[in-house]
Amino acid sequence: MNGKKTHQGIIFIFLLLSLISCIHTPLAIAPSSTPVDPNNLNVLGHAVGKSSYISVLGFIPLDNPDFNAAIDDALSNYNGGKALINVRSYATTVSFVFFSIHSITIEGDVIGN
Repeated sequence: MNGKKTHQGIIFIFLLLSLISCIHTPLAIAPSSTPVDPNNLNVLGHAVGKSSYISVLGFIPLDNPDFNAAIDDALSNYNGGKALINVRSYATTVSFVFFSIHSITIEGDVIGN
């Protein structure tokens, strides 16, 4: 009897996991988030910023993705951060049965004063 419950538990977990999916897509690579003078760069460090929103049934968004919010989130990691160089961006979607979580991730080297 205990073996049957274990078997049913494994099947339940498998079915539950089959209802969840994740997609990770590269979006773009850019030299900088704003025009910069290449002769006057002070790199403060590497940073990652994110902006997320939720959609119902995978296609009815409750908000909009915001690249600028993701860039501001990355810049907020360093005081005096003005822009990002060596910028990379990714989109990630995690889907459940009735909703999805969409995220835009921006990463790069922060430059500033």
